[in-house]
Amino acid sequence: MDKPVPIKRTQNDAIVLRSGFMTGIIAKVISKVIEKQGYSAKVSLHELTMTHADDDGNVHVHLDLYLDASEKDIRKLINQL
Repeated sequence: MDKPVPIKRTQNDAIVLRSGFMTGIIAKVISKVIEKQGYSAKVSLHELTMTHADDDGNVHVHLDLYLDASEKDIRKLINQL
């Protein structure tokens, strides 16, 4: 049996999500992750872009989102980063 040929990535490989359905699902997942951390926040995702950066498998992710939370919760979230 032949070995599978590895996929060679280029910088042109990208995923861009803008549809309301898909961004809505991802926003709900992000909201649930934030809630599991003990914070209250509303998340609205406008766009998600993922691009392969190099041959090592690294990926650049860009999120265009709106987060509505208390100042206290946002400070705690930022400190966790």
